[in-house]
Amino acid sequence: MLNTSAPTHISNPHTSSIIDLTLCSASIYNEIDCYVSDCTFESDHIPIVISWSKFQNTTHSIKTIIWKPIITKSIEIFKTTSQPNIDLITDQISKTISAHTSNKILVDKDYPPWWNAACHHFSHLKKLAWNKARRNIAITEWIKYKKYRSKFKFHFKKAKEKYWDNISKISRNPRMFFKILNKLSSHTNPNVKNHEIIFHNNRYVTDPIKQNNLFANHFSSYSHEVQPIPLDYSTENEFLNRNIEFWELKRAINKTKNSTPGADNIPSIWFKNLDDASLLKILGMLQQQLDSSVLPKAWKHTIIIPIPKPNKDKTKLTSYRPIGLTSVFCKIFECILTHRITHFLTSQKKLNPNQHGFLPFRDNHTAIYKIYSAISEARKNKKFFVAVSLDIKGAYDSVHVDDLILKCLQLAGQEILSEKIKRLGIQSFIKQITTQPFSTLFHTPDRIYSHLVEKDAESLRITFRNHNCIPDHIISLPIFPHSSLNVCEIFLKDFYFQNKELPSSIISSDFIECIQRFFPNHFIIATDGSKSHCYTSIAGFSCLQQFCYRIHPLNSVFTAEVLAICQALDELVVSEKDILILSDSFSSLSCLKNISFHSPKVIQRLAAKIHIRKNLNQNIAFLWIPGHSGVSWNAKADSIAKQVSDFSPYIDWIASEDILSHLKKQSFQITEENYHKSKYQLLIGNIPDILTISKWTGNRVQDRLIARIISKTITTPGLLYKFNLHPDPLCRVCNKINDISHILLKCQKYASVRVILWRKLNIVSANITYDVLLSHVLANKNQLLIFVQTLKYFDIV
Repeated sequence: MLNTSAPTHISNPHTSSIIDLTLCSASIYNEIDCYVSDCTFESDHIPIVISWSKFQNTTHSIKTIIWKPIITKSIEIFKTTSQPNIDLITDQISKTISAHTSNKILVDKDYPPWWNAACHHFSHLKKLAWNKARRNIAITEWIKYKKYRSKFKFHFKKAKEKYWDNISKISRNPRMFFKILNKLSSHTNPNVKNHEIIFHNNRYVTDPIKQNNLFANHFSSYSHEVQPIPLDYSTENEFLNRNIEFWELKRAINKTKNSTPGADNIPSIWFKNLDDASLLKILGMLQQQLDSSVLPKAWKHTIIIPIPKPNKDKTKLTSYRPIGLTSVFCKIFECILTHRITHFLTSQKKLNPNQHGFLPFRDNHTAIYKIYSAISEARKNKKFFVAVSLDIKGAYDSVHVDDLILKCLQLAGQEILSEKIKRLGIQSFIKQITTQPFSTLFHTPDRIYSHLVEKDAESLRITFRNHNCIPDHIISLPIFPHSSLNVCEIFLKDFYFQNKELPSSIISSDFIECIQRFFPNHFIIATDGSKSHCYTSIAGFSCLQQFCYRIHPLNSVFTAEVLAICQALDELVVSEKDILILSDSFSSLSCLKNISFHSPKVIQRLAAKIHIRKNLNQNIAFLWIPGHSGVSWNAKADSIAKQVSDFSPYIDWIASEDILSHLKKQSFQITEENYHKSKYQLLIGNIPDILTISKWTGNRVQDRLIARIISKTITTPGLLYKFNLHPDPLCRVCNKINDISHILLKCQKYASVRVILWRKLNIVSANITYDVLLSHVLANKNQLLIFVQTLKYFDIV
């Protein structure tokens, strides 16, 4: 340690340095363990505690478990227990295994990775026989030595071959193969350290015990004690609800790997050596857990091992993935249920055929092969293949349980995932059609179908057929899209009459004065768009002529207003005068004034027509007129648009934005209809769409409370009674149904708290409904925080 008498500082005065310098010979570095002490011992230097392993008796050991007495004792325990309990049985078996487990200490020697207890045992006997044969020089001793040497060679070769076979099997999985290589490297390379240095709170932590505590606090911060919303998850399916059969238990035990056991220290080999009578007792215990739907305490105890993530900074706690060692009892029970659910989903064809995760005979290799085949087919046929890859960072680290349950309830009635992906793909193709000049799908003037895989092309044809249109009808970007519009004047709030709060008579008279003063020589055109249950129409009117057309019913009023202006520029314009167009659509004129490349395509089309007129030396001005304000021009255009009938001429323009909006609306309708048909509608009522998943305060606990208040899923005796989880739904004070509405609005127990809360929320009436209360609470964030902070006085946490 190189230190001087002068104090050393990093940046700020009177703050101690981290570490000055430690020199160590490279030849003994691998034998040294060190960590930084927390205590400075009233010095300005932080001491380093160094230990040299050569001064210690470094030993290797092999764990040996004698299974015969363990199995005998276990069978005796099952026979003497009439009604076995999992927690009690687990404790007794764990003590029995610990009593018959020993660690054989090996001398400090480099052993091969396949060295096991049998190799060590016969190696020791061979050495003893060798020494005895050399001393006595007797034929019987030499025969005994050769016998032990032969057995040692047999077990050594067997262990070596078994180890190699395991590596060969694992090598098919690249992840496990590199794991084995790292294990071999750590066995042969003494430079590998047992633990990493952790940087936490601007300090380096090297003590393994303190590192363990840091990891425990870090991983526990992700888990929260959450009482989930009580829901009826039961089903009437006989295959899923039948009792566990003996063959299911045997298959689950045989499929369980001989991996590291959990905290109870009971490995899978113990189950594989039990007799049928003991397994029947275990079968009864598992059936009891299935009937009661309550997990034993032993199954909730898990040993967590932090494993570093690849290519991450190993000094950070967030760079480690927690791997849990759970009870083998729990793994067997999980295996039984998993097989049932998987068999049901696959046999009933509930899963998408493209799902490759968590299914038998499928994995990432089959998924990659299918993607590769699809890419090859598309490439061979000179077609496009669209792929989307999603990777959500920390997806399972911060799951909001309530949101997950509520969204799953909605998704249960929503389109299945394959249909949703298909719909998103169709929306993407429609967007490509609208940007046709700039789309990668259009290298030639050919139709889009020739550039798509046949399956996607057919889906697109069906979509257009269902909407009674073709791709040529969709309004696309012009060849030269516009990001700004400075070739025309747009008057939105420039004149006095453009105030909607004025009386109609004043608006009408001031409009006439405005036209006479500012636009005396302009040719005036009035346009309007109309949408009813039967038709969507556009109309235009001038002093010379007029028009009226039906357009596709999917078009919105916004699209109709803009299309009316486009048609007016084609039909009603006179060449020798400047043009003044009157429109009562503030949104369309505002969008035209703030045009960009991402503006609706119909706005881009209108801008292109305006530029054409500008090139013909014709000025165009737009004037916004308040709707239904008594201006005769717009009243006439509105009247013409509403006179449309089946005999009116039809223009098949359609905006892509309106098609996408309609597809999304259809999806929401499917969700709502299917949810209303499900049993959850009767149990918990309607679920607000967005209010329950909003980040109101940024605090997860508070946001969860707000979500449950809105959806009326706060756990109360009245709610629990619906699911047969509480015997009495009545309030002990008021003798009324004790649900969240009663607690917040009626219960006499909280009368004083309610008076104070009502005063803070500016609620005057004492008798209000639940919806009225929510409207006051959600008025602003300040009142929301007041309400959340008051909930604890209603015993709502």
